[in-house]
Amino acid sequence: MKNRIVLLANAAACCFMLSAANAQTPPAISVRVTPTSANEGAKFQVTFTRVGDTTGRSTVNWAVSGAVDGADFGVATLPKGTVTFTAGQAQKGFALFSTDDTTGEADERFDVTLSAPTNASIATGLASATILNNDVASRSPLTLINPSHSTYWAQEDAFINHLLVAGKDHDLWVSQGLLDPVSATFVKMPASGPIKIGPVRGGSVIGAGNYYKGKWILDWQGDGDVTITGGVGTLTRVSTNRVEEDYDPALHGIANPVVRITRIGAGGISNIRFYRATHETAINAGQIFDPRWLRDVSRFDVVRPMDWTGVNSDKELFATDRPPANRPFYMSGRVPDHVLVRAAVDSGTALWLNAPGLLGCPPSLAATLRDTTLPNSARIAAAAAAFDQVMASQEPLLWARKIVAELNAQGYPASRHLYIELDNEVWNTTFHASTNLYSGLGQTIAARHPGLSGTMRTGYGYRSAQFAKFVAQALAEGGRSGQPWTMVLAAQTVDPVRTVDALAAVPAFGGTQPMSRYGVSTTNYVSGGFIWHRENRLFGAPMTQAAWGQRWLADLAADPAALYQRITNYLLSPTPSRANVAYYSSFARAQKTAAEAAGARWIGNFEGDSTDKLDPTIASNAAAVALYRQWHESVDYGRVITAFADATKALSSNAIVATYVFCAARRTPSTPWAECTPFDQSGGDNAAWNTLLKP
Repeated sequence: MKNRIVLLANAAACCFMLSAANAQTPPAISVRVTPTSANEGAKFQVTFTRVGDTTGRSTVNWAVSGAVDGADFGVATLPKGTVTFTAGQAQKGFALFSTDDTTGEADERFDVTLSAPTNASIATGLASATILNNDVASRSPLTLINPSHSTYWAQEDAFINHLLVAGKDHDLWVSQGLLDPVSATFVKMPASGPIKIGPVRGGSVIGAGNYYKGKWILDWQGDGDVTITGGVGTLTRVSTNRVEEDYDPALHGIANPVVRITRIGAGGISNIRFYRATHETAINAGQIFDPRWLRDVSRFDVVRPMDWTGVNSDKELFATDRPPANRPFYMSGRVPDHVLVRAAVDSGTALWLNAPGLLGCPPSLAATLRDTTLPNSARIAAAAAAFDQVMASQEPLLWARKIVAELNAQGYPASRHLYIELDNEVWNTTFHASTNLYSGLGQTIAARHPGLSGTMRTGYGYRSAQFAKFVAQALAEGGRSGQPWTMVLAAQTVDPVRTVDALAAVPAFGGTQPMSRYGVSTTNYVSGGFIWHRENRLFGAPMTQAAWGQRWLADLAADPAALYQRITNYLLSPTPSRANVAYYSSFARAQKTAAEAAGARWIGNFEGDSTDKLDPTIASNAAAVALYRQWHESVDYGRVITAFADATKALSSNAIVATYVFCAARRTPSTPWAECTPFDQSGGDNAAWNTLLKP
């Protein structure tokens, strides 16, 4: 990220009247730099002082040199210039802003040297300072993590209070009058009996060993009773509003414990918490995240809590539809904005936020887009007809203002990069409401701008430009006009043609942001060793799915080791074949070319890992399942991860290599992208990631 060099002429600084003695002393000029060392992104003050006879005019040349270049100060060449002291001036200076880049490197010393004085001599002609590296030299490219779903079965345990990822019936309780959403208080019991808030402690904990062993605390505020049932340890009610549990899986089993409300008094019940006793001080101090989770995330450079934003559900039409700060349960992507920002602030990572795609849509249009009984053509036509209403809406600006307010409130550094991505996977027709919206917008855009295609991606690019305009406005209003940030155009890696459509739509919108503000981002997913597709060449030529499955099982029966090696060779082959590393690398290169041709940037990947599910034709075979697990935990899968990182670095040293989830959920034949659980970080896959991450 680049800052700027700002020269602040202190024309009137430190002027003073000379004594008669001083007037007899010839002028002499000195230079100093403060501070003498600071991290990248810091301001260094360069001060010039003239002593002696200051009644006349003096000048001196200055130049920056040393183990630095212009890029270290956000300019093309190293700064230099001339300082002029007018009659009576004794001190002048300027601020030199260093660049907070993302390249691991040695600390860099720079010098400010004086030369060629006129009507003065040089007293101290050299001042030095050091820019301290705040990156890890051995790590490149950048890394990005996507936290898992905000649900108890994710097994990620991101939050100290495990109940935050329960409460799937939140909206039902509100509709039944059981939960007051304003005060986040349970106010009455249902006639049917206890309120089941939900499972806690990571959901299914098979394989956890003693990870969850120890003392746990359940506490709450207000008048009522709360308890834990199911697979629980020894419970002790130590006070009116506190239950302590001593849990040992060897004694008490691994069934899921469930928190239930059994009585609600006149004042209601609120702030129900279930947490490890060792985290009591932290939770009472306002800490949100499990320290272990924070340590994991802090090893990455960027955090993209897409699944926490709920964008895939297309629920939000207004900025006020975002979850309130006091929402008691985060399940199913209902995580408040301050928590999203805190995830980045507390982990020291850059924040990548996904903006709700339907913001500003009239409710009648949203209802049409969500109506799956209507044909796609009808939903797209409705979006096209509502184009002017959607594009005139101020809701994206109101959303952006809320985000900037949280950046300021939570202390997100103004020098740290920010990524804004509109929606998620705007090509995946599973998310029909948003994809139909962009398709309709694209049709209207093409009708009004001859030469543009009327595609979904055209609508997406145009709408992204609208959001970019409003994000820039909100940042400026919030005192963050210097915030480095990128408007992300997320792309399906294998379809650069559609990326061209999105890029072409940006200047058609106009707005205030240059094309260099936009960053095209892709994925680094791999598959083909365990799942069939029409272009799969694992066995040489493409086959039908049935024939492919038969061949796979026959090879497995004949020589499992040879099949294992065939899978590894296919995915690491330098020849692009559907969904191997070389295949995605070739398309990433095409995406980079398309971005740069439009004046934008390719910034790397927003998701990645294995999507190599077990094909239905082989999934019921126990030996196939065993080979699947063996390979995905092997050093050879680690080689694939490393190959993706190397290919990304080869395209751009500052690009991002991404994983989807890391230490969340369990890898299964249907979830190959799940790296590991918090209590299992073994395997060659995790070893490969450990070489890419911060220590």
